[in-house]
Amino acid sequence: MSLPDYVAEYSTEELTSGLLPVVCGLIRQEPGCNVVDLGTASTENCMRFSRNGARVYLDTSGNSLRSKVLKRNEVDSSDIDDILAYCPDAVDILLFWDMLDYLSIESIELLMRRFGEVMRPGGLLYAMVSQQFRIAVEPALIDVLDEGRLRFQTGPAEREGPHYAPKQLEQRMPGFRIEKLYLMQNGVQEHLFLFEG
Repeated sequence: MSLPDYVAEYSTEELTSGLLPVVCGLIRQEPGCNVVDLGTASTENCMRFSRNGARVYLDTSGNSLRSKVLKRNEVDSSDIDDILAYCPDAVDILLFWDMLDYLSIESIELLMRRFGEVMRPGGLLYAMVSQQFRIAVEPALIDVLDEGRLRFQTGPAEREGPHYAPKQLEQRMPGFRIEKLYLMQNGVQEHLFLFEG
């Protein structure tokens, strides 16, 4: 994935993921599952998941969740309608990456209520939340290198992070239950939520 032209100071690090293997395992076990990627559109990630039989949906229109977050850190009902317009009727896996760090808790609740309408029972939501005091101004560019490794490309840590606790998120995500947590080397905690309906 290439970096945007305006980004002068990106740092890159490779990290071990404790929960991505669970997501990849589900994709292998369920050929044809529907994966919605809400992070930065990555051709590499799309190809990696689709090679294993997944149907990957991502918004490349410039009207993505990431672009909305960069503009105002909030989403409203019309934003969610735009996002859901490219999603299938039944979602098996929802990839949020580090987008939760860039949304208010109210926006997260609104998004999760709406995604609850299209998630299949037993579906998974994969997300990352920084435990660091400061985070980059914008979401990271994240590439899946293999089932257990990720490449993070982030800008300088220039804003305070929201420090969402797992239970705080779960309480604002109707129908979703925390299944697993994993703290990566960079202070980012992976979250795997199970949708129970």
